[in-house]
Amino acid sequence: MKRNFEIKGIVEKREKKLLLDILVKIFYAMDISHHEFEEIEHYILNQAPKLSEEKKIELKTVLDLYRENKEKIDSLISSHLIGWRFERIGFIERAVLRIGVSYILYLKEKLHPDQFKREIRYIISFLLEIQECFGSDKKSVKFVNGVLSSILRDVYDTTTV
Repeated sequence: MKRNFEIKGIVEKREKKLLLDILVKIFYAMDISHHEFEEIEHYILNQAPKLSEEKKIELKTVLDLYRENKEKIDSLISSHLIGWRFERIGFIERAVLRIGVSYILYLKEKLHPDQFKREIRYIISFLLEIQECFGSDKKSVKFVNGVLSSILRDVYDTTTV
């Protein structure tokens, strides 16, 4: 029984990483192209490996939350940039920050505080891995982590997350 639980956990982590990777591709493509959000989403999802129905719903929810709150999310990010203008941030950094903030807002409403802390740490950790792979340098990982941590403290009003 324990082994099945471990395998399920591994599959869940792999699928979450895949979901976040797809989100980064969508947000990145949206930022560098002039195509409609839905067009990019449709194209990438058709090219991507299959996600479970649960993860497809989560992906759509995060995308919809961003679409509906784009100005609020971008403004929230901008307000936590010290010495930077939002437009000057790299495309990958901007994509990762937008996804991170979207998840912070989404999970804050959905989960109990203890679950929120666990899940948001997990998501930010994966996003930072993606940032490290595709970002410009190691400093960009620290930059993104610092901005997300600052936003998390303000939005969640805690320093323990």
